[in-house]
Parts: sequence; C-alpha cells; structure tokens
Amino acid sequence: EVLAVCRASLGRFAAIGCTVGEALPAFDIERAWQAFMTLRAWQSAAPLADIARDPAKRAQVNAQALFELDLASRLSPSDIQTASAVRAGWSAAFGRLFEQFDVLVALTAQLFPFDIAQTWPTEIAGKQMRTYHEWMKGVCLVTLAGTPSLAVPAGFSRTGLPIGLQIIAPNHQRSEEHTSELQSHSGI
Repeated sequence: EVLAVCRASLGRFAAIGCTVGEALPAFDIERAWQAFMTLRAWQSAAPLADIARDPAKRAQVNAQALFELDLASRLSPSDIQTASAVRAGWSAAFGRLFEQFDVLVALTAQLFPFDIAQTWPTEIAGKQMRTYHEWMKGVCLVTLAGTPSLAVPAGFSRTGLPIGLQIIAPNHQRSEEHTSELQSHSGI
C-alpha cells in the first residue's frame, strides 16, 4: 500500500510537466547499507562511550545505543576506510542519476507509521529487519549519498495513516532555469 500511495502521488509531478521514470543507482545496495551501518556506529560511539562505561548511567542507555557501541567496538581503521570508500562509490553512483534526472523522488519509509508501543518494526511485508533502523533504509541511503533531500507528504493509507516522499537534489547545483521553472509552477 505504501508503494501504491507513493506511486499515485507521482501523478502530481507529471501534472506540472515533469517526466517521471524509474531509476536505481548502479551500485550494490547491500554494500552501501553495510557502509552506512559501519559509519553510523563509528560516529555514534564517541558521545555514547563515556556514558556507557559509567555503571550508574549505563542502565539509562537504550538497546539501540548499545547496538551502535557494540558494532563500533569491533571496527578497525581498515573497516572505517573501506566503508568510506564504499560511501564515495555509492555517492558517485547516486550522483550519476542526476545526469539523467533533475531530481529524484524516493519513499520516506518502507511502511506507514507503526504503533507507538512498538520500539521499531521487526518485519515489513514478510521481510525481517536485521537492525533497529533498517525500516528507514531509504532515508539512510540518501543520507549516505550526501545529497540534499526534502520530505513532503505523499498521501494516506486506507486507514488514514500518512506517508511521505523525499525530493532529492544533486549537490551544490543551482540552475537559474530550474529556479524559474519551480517558481512558475509553485506561484512563488
């Protein structure tokens, strides 16, 4: 249903004159995901490490933070360097899509909002989530690409739950032509 709602919302882009097509970076998505996981753990560990070492404070650290700390504790400098190289390759592959497209549009999440009592989704459409943040894989991989992204509403499920799209732009590009086009379509 998420895909159906989001695909239907693409009609709004077509209605203002955009050509809509499917695109996917020419890169191993699982490899990019593993690089994201490595770099996130590495970057998250430093601020959490002192807290987690203090027995009085460790009890206040949630399972997700402990997951990041555990993963980071097993990383070597070589792991960080490899993940950084993968990130560069992913970013380049993602960037090559902008040779064909002015902007990219992707889901903000793979599922509609879930029950607040649930810490995170453990399964989506029959697929087990391996980590607490895999349900956000779409936004995580856009973050890994280092491109600017704007989340906008896409629509609602049959039960009234919202879902959004990310409008993703290339880095460091400003086109007066595109700015004028956007202003004429948006009434700015």
